[in-house]
Amino acid sequence: MNVRIPSLFVLLAVALMALASPALALSPVLEKAKKDGVVGEKVDGYLGLVKGSAPADVSKAVKDVNTQRKALYAQRAKAKGTDVATYAAVVGKTQVDREPTGNWVRTAKGWQKK
Repeated sequence: MNVRIPSLFVLLAVALMALASPALALSPVLEKAKKDGVVGEKVDGYLGLVKGSAPADVSKAVKDVNTQRKALYAQRAKAKGTDVATYAAVVGKTQVDREPTGNWVRTAKGWQKK
């Protein structure tokens, strides 16, 4: 029997492995900013500033993590034969789904508190 696994399923499995990556690990500054509602996960795979601005250390940390994530996504997307945006979106959806209640996430509907 020939069973084909849909490519989205494969991407999701790879994305779950990526979640353990250091590029997705957050510093204590960002963890606190998430709990305080300043920073949230976005379905595009990157962090965002919930209110558009934040203290300089938080903004820099968000930028640094997003740069690391983009590099990781590019590497993994190339290895899987897909584009960065698609790979990032699969990881982003998983990240948003895994966010604890009370944290902020950005979906197609905008910023929402889980």
